Amino acid sequence: MGLLISLQTRKLPESVGNKALNLRRLYNYGIRIPPAFICDWNAYHRYLDNDVSLVDELRLELSRKLDPDKYYAVRSSGNI
Repeated sequence: MGLLISLQTRKLPESVGNKALNLRRLYNYGIRIPPAFICDWNAYHRYLDNDVSLVDELRLELSRKLDPDKYYAVRSSGNI
């Protein structure tokens, strides 16, 4: 599994935050939520550790998952 995880993934890893878990819960109840990707805590800890390859990995995953002709919203719910 990469750094970006689809919120509609069948089973989310334990390393996602509460906002992702709650959005997934709404999705499971049949409430429509827009397609979304999340970064888990592992990516955040790599950032804190100044992992120089993190940005390149995120850039590559985004280029594979996002359509450059569309607009996207970015939402951060980080604790810091």
